[in-house]
Amino acid sequence: MNIQDIIDSNNINIVHKNILMNGYYMNIDNNPTIVVNKKLNGIKEEMVIAEEVAHYKVGVTPTLPFADDYYTKLIRSKNEFKAFKWMQSNLIPLDIENLKYDTIWDIADKFDVSPEFVEKVLKYRKENDKII
Repeated sequence: MNIQDIIDSNNINIVHKNILMNGYYMNIDNNPTIVVNKKLNGIKEEMVIAEEVAHYKVGVTPTLPFADDYYTKLIRSKNEFKAFKWMQSNLIPLDIENLKYDTIWDIADKFDVSPEFVEKVLKYRKENDKII
């Protein structure tokens, strides 16, 4: 199932607004909504939407907006890590090392993700014995 299928099947609203961050996910009265900075486009916008869908799929522990205390930073960090883990396992196949690609850009093009995301995924999987 790709990101658009998840958005469609779960009736997730995508809203573009002038905001200070790239995007965020919120669920108010069982109405899932992803808010995306309207200045984004292309692969950057797609990656923000994918990350916010990941937050929807794994759940988000709410935090106070713009709070910088240790506990809030810890919760946000955990939220981001859970979303990344979901994204890396759902956007790029686990057997990527068995597929024949010449470059990180080839992988990024094949799976409609950014090269930076591919680098993070490969590093994460190597550090966690997910690939050889």
